[in-house]
Amino acid sequence: MRSHSTIYHVVSLVVLILGMNMTLPDTLSSQVLLQLEIYDNPKSFKYGAGATLSYKTTSMEDWETEKIESIDYENQIIVFKSGYENLDNIVKVRRYKPWVKGLGLQLMRFSAAWFLYGGISKLINSENPFGWDHVGIGGGAFLTGFIMTKLASSTTYDVKGGKDRLRIIDISWPDPEEVYQKK
Repeated sequence: MRSHSTIYHVVSLVVLILGMNMTLPDTLSSQVLLQLEIYDNPKSFKYGAGATLSYKTTSMEDWETEKIESIDYENQIIVFKSGYENLDNIVKVRRYKPWVKGLGLQLMRFSAAWFLYGGISKLINSENPFGWDHVGIGGGAFLTGFIMTKLASSTTYDVKGGKDRLRIIDISWPDPEEVYQKK
């Protein structure tokens, strides 16, 4: 019985390796990314096909948030489902911090529950102390949550007038025929 399971594992491993050899070269050969470089920060943010980008162009007044379908390195074009955008037209990029927005929403929910249960408690028993200190706790939680969701949940980068930069990079493997050309 032991030899059967060993043979089964070896055959499975060979099939897995052959399958990877057939599929990986296609995915590795075309790695074109959109890179957001922030001034005075060595960390850059990369967006590939399938990522969501929030941006503003020279002709737009509102922010546009779309999923990247593909990126054209030669023409410096980002292709979205609704159309395409030239890299030179993008003026601002916005990155969202979902945990900050989630925490802010939780604080606003806490505030609503605080006022609801405090109001019900005051209606049921008028001797329950629901004074200005309790209003301050609920109001402070709501105000903090509101500020977190509206002001602190995103960061805007000015990629045209500022010091930040947005560019398209190609990190694909070179074609062996190009590297080892016979002269």
